[in-house]
Amino acid sequence: MTSQQSRPQSSHRAKRGNYAPSLARKEAISAAVLDIVDASGYDAVTIGQVSKATGIPQSSVLYHFPTRDHLLVGAMESAAQDIAADELDKHGLPADPIIWARDMFRAVLGNRNRLLLEVYLRGLASQPDNPAHGYLLRRGREAVDWWTQLCKQLQDAHQMHAGLDPHTTAVQIVSLISGLMEVSAYSDGSNDERICDDLVTGIRCLTCRGWQEFLAYANNPASGR
Repeated sequence: MTSQQSRPQSSHRAKRGNYAPSLARKEAISAAVLDIVDASGYDAVTIGQVSKATGIPQSSVLYHFPTRDHLLVGAMESAAQDIAADELDKHGLPADPIIWARDMFRAVLGNRNRLLLEVYLRGLASQPDNPAHGYLLRRGREAVDWWTQLCKQLQDAHQMHAGLDPHTTAVQIVSLISGLMEVSAYSDGSNDERICDDLVTGIRCLTCRGWQEFLAYANNPASGR
């Protein structure tokens, strides 16, 4: 019985051992694509250039990413993971979500090549069989879920009107962010700081933050707020 149990375990370990270098190659490819995008824009991404940058044969690049669109989606996934690791994983939900959203949004707009890639992938996402479709659909749902939880916490902290639906408000905030990103992408970037201010104003309006601050002041005038 012991020998029968050991064989499947050995097979399982072998599969995991083969998976690790494959995952490492995939991550290296995504990172290389992101570097190319940062340096020269998404138009500069080619299978050959990625192969040259990573030292991975073109056949292996195509094994992990069958098309150029798959490469670009992989780059965006890598970028999104970087942001999540830097801003959320250490501390969880931010203490002041509006200020956090503004700072994050300013960072997103500041990397114009990634911003243009994002908008480009949105165009591709209209095709259901394109890899951008599934990726952006999933990411959009995750963003709405995250903001929904945050809106509930804002209500608990009396920083958002109790009569608002957290999910509906989350959808509106995610839509606002998406729209303002496109406004920046279609301009020369000179108004990005104003666009960041527009984001703050928009979130405050959608959550009725000003009304909540008025109520807090009315209940405690000595606070000076």
